[in-house]
Amino acid sequence: MPDLDTPTLSDHPPSSRNSLPPGGVGAGLEGQAPLEAEASFDERYELRGELGTGGMGEVLRCTDLRIGREVAMKRLPTKRLDGEMSRRFVREARVQGRLQHPAIVPVHDLGIDPEGRPYFVMKRVRGKTLSQILTGHAHGDVEMLERFKRRTLLSAFSRACLTLQYAHERGVVHRDLKPANLMLGDFGELYVLDWGVALVDGVADEVDPDVPLGDVSGEVTQEGSILGTLGYASPEQCRGKRGTVGPAADVYSMGVVLYELLTRRRLPAGRTPEERLEWTLTAARPAPSELDSKLSPELDAICLRAMALDPRERFGSMRELSDAIESYLAGERDEELRRDLAEKHAERAAAALAGPMTLESREGALREIGRALALGRDRTIELFFRVAESPAPQALEAVEAELDRVQDERLRRALNVGGFAYLLWLAMVPLLFWLGVRSTTPILIAVVLILGASASCWLFARRPRIGKPGMYVVLLFSTAALAVASRAFGPLVFAPQVLLATNFCFALTESRKHRIAFALIGSTSVFGPLALERLGWLPSSYAFDELGMRILPQVANLPEGPTLATLGLACLAILASSTFWCDVLRTELERAQRQTVLQAWHLKRLFGLGEG
Repeated sequence: MPDLDTPTLSDHPPSSRNSLPPGGVGAGLEGQAPLEAEASFDERYELRGELGTGGMGEVLRCTDLRIGREVAMKRLPTKRLDGEMSRRFVREARVQGRLQHPAIVPVHDLGIDPEGRPYFVMKRVRGKTLSQILTGHAHGDVEMLERFKRRTLLSAFSRACLTLQYAHERGVVHRDLKPANLMLGDFGELYVLDWGVALVDGVADEVDPDVPLGDVSGEVTQEGSILGTLGYASPEQCRGKRGTVGPAADVYSMGVVLYELLTRRRLPAGRTPEERLEWTLTAARPAPSELDSKLSPELDAICLRAMALDPRERFGSMRELSDAIESYLAGERDEELRRDLAEKHAERAAAALAGPMTLESREGALREIGRALALGRDRTIELFFRVAESPAPQALEAVEAELDRVQDERLRRALNVGGFAYLLWLAMVPLLFWLGVRSTTPILIAVVLILGASASCWLFARRPRIGKPGMYVVLLFSTAALAVASRAFGPLVFAPQVLLATNFCFALTESRKHRIAFALIGSTSVFGPLALERLGWLPSSYAFDELGMRILPQVANLPEGPTLATLGLACLAILASSTFWCDVLRTELERAQRQTVLQAWHLKRLFGLGEG
């Protein structure tokens, strides 16, 4: 427990933030005539039941028969009729009665009933205290959450600040502000309740700190020698030095109320009175956003400034605190308007997605989602992914056209590479002459077909629209060239490896149905000559005896050294060309994957779904 006699911030001379104007409500408050019992009490008031009870009295519902209106009567219980409590009770009525403000419950009458109990009659107010509202919020009360939204409560809070500014300018400090003492009416009314321990300028503080206080809500209002409620009372109140308490004390208490309003939780000030007292005097105040990350930095700054330990660091007046809240609300109202407009665009997008997914509905949905996203992200994530994940209909001509364009670009690059790859086959011609040529006709035919394949690749690559016929022309040249070249070693040696590499390249650039067609056409380069040989229409390339299979040369001789060298170089050429093709296509695939991943990365962060 801190030493309350040690020097503190509040031991400095009071600043202007704590000063009160002269006169005001306190003028003439002392020396009032004593109260006397009214003989006409029963003729004027009809008691109709209890509204609440507390340490400072019971509140009754009654009817003013003279005027014919329902009012509330606060009456001191018989067991509390000692001088101190009576003095406090009367003082509360007179202070409250002299503060004529719409948010301060007016006092209509003050007197003593026939049983000798002081009473005062005031306007009957209806509504919910902020304490009840926040409790409902914390428990998920749907009605409370709907009726009293955060903006509504902040607006009421701002009006309460102006009410307190009115009291301060008339020399009155409330000293017991808390959610239980702020009431919101059913039709937008606001009331600041319970002025029983108010400090009045120019009037001796008649409240004896040794006598406990209470209110209708049942919360303890005085603990030890501290006037107010621990957890809400300012540090200067907790030090018990009356001369340092001023309007800044109410600013602090309203800062605590604001924290509770924003977070729906009380400050973590401890459980016992000693812990709460020590926390109030020494602890750093937590920012509201530590409990609710959705709260804005502006609200954090307002709340923390109002709860500053040093009164000089708080807002200079209740009006300043109200202005800060109003400035925030002005921005929030703009944000609320944007959210409303975003919701309308989101509803239009949802309506577009509810029907058949056509090109017009998809474009319309995306257009509305974009507008909603520009105004606020509510609902746009779910709607966007509904569009993005739905299968593209065949009616989307623009999408199909773009896919065709991308496919043409890929084919164009593949044909340019293929044109050079086919020319590599011509490197085999000198090797055939090295083997010893038996017939030049197949060699010349193969050369012409290879040149035709290479030329057709470059020709179709330069057309604005390649189309499938172009690819089939290239494939026919390639298949015919391979079929003729297979006469060198027979259709089952060397030709299948070339067929595999060629079919691999074609398969990576076309759709499934064309890949099957390409494979069937390409296979004729091997199985066509083999079938013709087995039918006897071409000389056989192979002979079989007890030693196994022998290759019968048809185009060139097959001496040992040149033959091994030719076959080895042919294998290297196949390996190099297929590797080159794979590198080109792999680069294309990586580029597409990188673009897709990058777009997904941006979309995730655009919608706030990125990690970190």
